[in-house]
Amino acid sequence: GVKARRAAFWSNWAPATAIRYRLQAPGTDLWTAARQELLPVSGTPTLTKKICTDSAFTTDCLTIGPHSSLTPTAFLPLLKPANTIYVEDTVEGSGGDGIDAFFNAFETQPVPGPLPIVGAWATFGWSRRIRRRIQASR
Repeated sequence: GVKARRAAFWSNWAPATAIRYRLQAPGTDLWTAARQELLPVSGTPTLTKKICTDSAFTTDCLTIGPHSSLTPTAFLPLLKPANTIYVEDTVEGSGGDGIDAFFNAFETQPVPGPLPIVGAWATFGWSRRIRRRIQASR
């Protein structure tokens, strides 16, 4: 099933600060959704999150924000589920604005094993048998 994973970053983030990082899902799981929450320490800063499937931040990118509320955003589906995602968090605001902490939550989902392929072959085999019986009865 779907598993939520949470990463928190604490610091007094000033405006025009950005952090980039890579997240690898465990095993063969795929990252499927993300959300963010922030705790402003002063002023009205905003946080914008960009999530992509490549380290150049150009492919299958989802942007969340700018977000300035204490209320977490809803989980948003990634444009393309991936085992590895690249995230950039950017803080914006004016001189006295700052963020004490922000939280990122990401959802993963296991990749189905070869069972569906086996099921497809079994279904194909049964449909051929049924077709032969129908043709034989005509």
